[in-house]
Amino acid sequence: MNRMLARSFTLLITTAALFTLSLAQSADAQEKRSLKEVYAEGVKLFNAQQYEAALEQFETFLKHQPTYPYARNYAAQCRQKIRDGVEPKKDLEGALAKINIPSIQFEKTSLDMVFQFLTQKSQELSNGKVVANFIYKGTDQQKANTLVTLNLRDTPFTEVVRYVGQVSKTNFSYEEFAVVATPAGNAPANSFSGQGTESVSLESKFDSGNNLQSVPPANKDPFGSNR
Repeated sequence: MNRMLARSFTLLITTAALFTLSLAQSADAQEKRSLKEVYAEGVKLFNAQQYEAALEQFETFLKHQPTYPYARNYAAQCRQKIRDGVEPKKDLEGALAKINIPSIQFEKTSLDMVFQFLTQKSQELSNGKVVANFIYKGTDQQKANTLVTLNLRDTPFTEVVRYVGQVSKTNFSYEEFAVVATPAGNAPANSFSGQGTESVSLESKFDSGNNLQSVPPANKDPFGSNR
């Protein structure tokens, strides 16, 4: 009888320990997801030039990951812009930066179709308040033959444009009423120039494993924003 009681007690202790460990692991996973969400929200707010709100997100993140270099970099930029009195842009670029596109899935899609999709999305997601008209400085054949492969989720409109520039080797600049696209090599000096790659996936830039990974130098945002 005593042996049976001892075994039952041991089994009960073991079960309780495993349950406690499971809860702890679940809590750690939930905290990690939450930290990613806080960081991502800070980046979105920063891209929309909402620096005070963005700073709150980065400071919350840094309470848990105080040595994470890029969050510290963003927080410092927010403080500087707040001190300088920088306000959200009221031009087309600023308006588009506030639009977040839930999903982008281009698979060898022509640049012409990409522009049509982005124009439609700008109207749809802004309830008709903002229209991204694209002006292409290349030929119709170039626009039809330039193919884009891109997979992004929950990304600011201007960042999508930047990635399109990278994968299609197209330079973009913003005017008052239009986004001007020029094939690489023919662009004005002040327009954006991306480095060509085959494909970009925002999901692949998120950390994996149990700990947040170290980040690259301050000019490379591990979550896909280089502002």
